[in-house]
Amino acid sequence: MAGPMEVAWMALDAAEPEARQHVKCVTHGDWNMEHGRDDHGGHDFADLVELGCRDRHLSDQNSQLGPTDMGDWDYLTDDGPDMEWLHSRIALDGVGDVSDAG
Repeated sequence: MAGPMEVAWMALDAAEPEARQHVKCVTHGDWNMEHGRDDHGGHDFADLVELGCRDRHLSDQNSQLGPTDMGDWDYLTDDGPDMEWLHSRIALDGVGDVSDAG
């Protein structure tokens, strides 16, 4: 899951307790473990596990990925209006970040 865990926690919390054992909560890297609680005042990965999902940790596949200069994304402007729109959304942040693509 990308970003804070609050939405995932709300969904799992709303699920029937006996059904939660069939849910796999997957994370990679230490950032995801406490980010939701520490940076957003919400729930974190441990809170998901406490609700009863099956805990899965992947090794951090994003160590070589992250924000890049907008010039790396210019190819999107050559592929029609849908890709131009995508480029414009990335440009709002000023950098492209593929760190969750791992």
